[in-house]
Amino acid sequence: MENNIIINKNYTNLKTKRMKQLEMYQNPRSQRDHSNDFLPKKRTQKDYSDDFKLMVVREFEQGFIRISDLSRKYGIQAHSTISKWVDEFGSKKSTDTLKIKLREVKNENIFLRKQIELLNKQYRR
Repeated sequence: MENNIIINKNYTNLKTKRMKQLEMYQNPRSQRDHSNDFLPKKRTQKDYSDDFKLMVVREFEQGFIRISDLSRKYGIQAHSTISKWVDEFGSKKSTDTLKIKLREVKNENIFLRKQIELLNKQYRR
């Protein structure tokens, strides 16, 4: 007898859920009772400010941290999000700028080595 009561109670709960489900699709959104929604809700997309995006892109362009590490650091779900920000907000000439900077540093290095050579010759006399 007790098993029949439990089964009937479970059936009644399922029937009630199904009725609420049908009601949700038949009634306009404004008339629904949202307190009993049991369907999974859609994921909400986070909106990031342009300042935040620029900060993340600058940090990536410095070259000390990878995109995957940045996404973990700031709690950004998809790595592709940061990649899109780099395309949108990043300096497209960053590799050219780095090449120019490298050339300047190499030239400075050559100049300083020559200075050291000259100073060593003068010191040995």
